[in-house]
Amino acid sequence: MSNVKNMYNTEASLKYFIVQVLASATLLFIVVIKTLTEDLFTFERNPYTPINSVNASKQSAVSV
Repeated sequence: MSNVKNMYNTEASLKYFIVQVLASATLLFIVVIKTLTEDLFTFERNPYTPINSVNASKQSAVSV
């Protein structure tokens, strides 16, 4: 009887582990896709320059 109880315990632990892996993988996938799509549409901005300097350079080019 104890062997059957141990089998159910192991099955429950395995199901819990699989659910946790799927949840973590889904969350990681969403974060990666969101980061890639945000970076895909930022053509003019260099990640090392602040946003204000990019806007200031645009305004100075327009006023000239």
